[in-house]
Amino acid sequence: MRAAMGWAEWPARMQPLSAGPLRDLLPKGSELWLDGGHNPAAARVVADHLRAAVPAGKPLHLVMGLLANKDAQGVLRAFAGRHATLHAVPVSDHEHHAPADLATQAKHVGLTAMPAASVAEALGWIGRHADRAEPPFVLILGSLYLAGEVLRENNQLPD
Repeated sequence: MRAAMGWAEWPARMQPLSAGPLRDLLPKGSELWLDGGHNPAAARVVADHLRAAVPAGKPLHLVMGLLANKDAQGVLRAFAGRHATLHAVPVSDHEHHAPADLATQAKHVGLTAMPAASVAEALGWIGRHADRAEPPFVLILGSLYLAGEVLRENNQLPD
């Protein structure tokens, strides 16, 4: 049982993304991670992990898309007080929080935030504005549907 836990793979749960069309939009040395967390409890676990994993001062970007039936304020509150930039994106083919509204809600919890038309657009913006001397840590999160899109677009679908 213990060995099986070490072998288990759980796609889109703090999964590092490897080279691919999306990952390649970021500068060399950047970290790109994916998590399908979409509720306040999952967001708190992810936020706690980031506090331990991302050094203070390292640029942190969150690319987030949430379904309309999810508690956006609860998810966003988990990241309150963290120096991070949130890029709010749509979740294709599903009812979702509009990126502009999600960005506004993120600003209410103290995050720098902006809407983007897609994950690729958000990553492109991050890549163009990143300090090459201090590459960013980027986490895509908020919906398992979004996670599936990201894995497909980055040519990284599970076996």
